[in-house]
Amino acid sequence: MTIEQAFAMALRLQQAGQHTQAAAAYERIIAINPQFASAINNLGLLRADMGQPEAAFLLFRLALTLAPDSANAWCNVGSHWLTAGRETEAAQAYDRSVRLNPQQPVLLNRLGLLLEALKHPEDAQDAFARAEKAAPLEAEYANNHGAMLRMAGQPLKASRHFRRAIALHPQHSNAYSNFGSAVKDIGAFWDALRAFHRATRLDPNFAGAYWNESLVRLLLGDFVEGWRRYEWRWKHGHLPSPQRAFTQPRWDGSPLKGRRLLVYWEQGYGDVLQFVRYAPLIPRDAQDPPILLECQRDLAPILRSLPGVSAVATGDPLPDFDLQVPVLSLPLLFGTRLETIPSRVPYLHAEPQTVARWADRLSGLPGLKVGIVWAGSPTHGNDRNRSIGLAPFARLAAIPGVSLVSIQKGPTEGQA
Repeated sequence: MTIEQAFAMALRLQQAGQHTQAAAAYERIIAINPQFASAINNLGLLRADMGQPEAAFLLFRLALTLAPDSANAWCNVGSHWLTAGRETEAAQAYDRSVRLNPQQPVLLNRLGLLLEALKHPEDAQDAFARAEKAAPLEAEYANNHGAMLRMAGQPLKASRHFRRAIALHPQHSNAYSNFGSAVKDIGAFWDALRAFHRATRLDPNFAGAYWNESLVRLLLGDFVEGWRRYEWRWKHGHLPSPQRAFTQPRWDGSPLKGRRLLVYWEQGYGDVLQFVRYAPLIPRDAQDPPILLECQRDLAPILRSLPGVSAVATGDPLPDFDLQVPVLSLPLLFGTRLETIPSRVPYLHAEPQTVARWADRLSGLPGLKVGIVWAGSPTHGNDRNRSIGLAPFARLAAIPGVSLVSIQKGPTEGQA
């Protein structure tokens, strides 16, 4: 038997799942020819499958020493790094592999997902585009390419890729949801609703599609269905604040009857400032204790101005309570419609000493005083469409009789 025939036999054993016999066959081949890179590489794969990652990695590195242009060996090194949780090294190895052999659509797609997770959207988009080109009949590659185009602010172009994914795989619920998000971005709201509805028909537990549909319905003023579907946000898994795991039951809107209710914050500062307007309106009898409001520490001073509410900063000990509810679930419990949005303003008041201090500080500024904010949280998924930067305000600053005042907070306030 020639060494090539022995390698073919070892490969058949490996493909048949006979790992021990295959490993012994590869070891015999390597003993005869220590330069046989393919046998060393395949033995590394077997060691990885047998739960010996370090031994596998050493074999892959040895294979690359003998054959540095082996696309398979680079791919295997990448898989080792990925399993070890070292995504950057994995992406670098996968990139070497696809440069040596560009016709690897599965690996290109895997590389794209890695680069997306590593916050390299342009490189991820390129990888998905190459995967789609190499395998034009694979719906998932078209869907992933479209997702990166939408992230890059090209919703119309992205929608074409989602349509292609749907045509290739009509049961692709994620492609329907992505298509809905893309056409929502260009203002085709009814098309978006149809797409989200189709996604949830295909997958009744598709939290992201229900969430996206809720945002469009709220945008259109359909508060009844919008707020109902908004409750899927907790299963969506992408909120900056998780649902709290209190042992106390969730409030269902029924009379409190002396029970103490905790309303707790979620998401960002703006969300809390908007929706705490409901807290003083929660029906209470005269003998009921104040509504307990847990909030971000920076917001506590101003939220303490809410009547009938006791604000506690996150991290401070919580008083005893009997019921709990997240603040953005209040509009649903109130049965809010467009015409019943609480509109009694102002419902928040700054502390008098703070007002006096700022009045004194700003008294020397001439003309019309205009407070400006130019950025939201840089970690927000839609920050590119929310933050405009400070530069556009230069023209406003040049208007005679106007004084701009920065009220920007966070990491970007230093730009002023």
